[in-house]
Amino acid sequence: MTGFPAFSGKTLHEIINKNLECKINYEEPFWSKVSTLGKDLCMKLLEKNQAERISIDKALNHPWLTQELQEFESLDFVKDNLPYYKSLN
Repeated sequence: MTGFPAFSGKTLHEIINKNLECKINYEEPFWSKVSTLGKDLCMKLLEKNQAERISIDKALNHPWLTQELQEFESLDFVKDNLPYYKSLN
């Protein structure tokens, strides 16, 4: 969602530990443009306790995917015309 890894660190060991602990750092400005629903889905997908983690079916029906991303469907014309935009460079 941000273009950056969910788990960051200065060393590989630090990154792995944060991954195992499911510690996400919602730092600004990286997460500032991610909606509350987007953050909610991330937290549910990265829940440490497998029994409490969101299922794939529920994740695919999460409001972030079913409501917010529908707004981006109107940007299909950009995708369709991407070769044209690339030719302008």
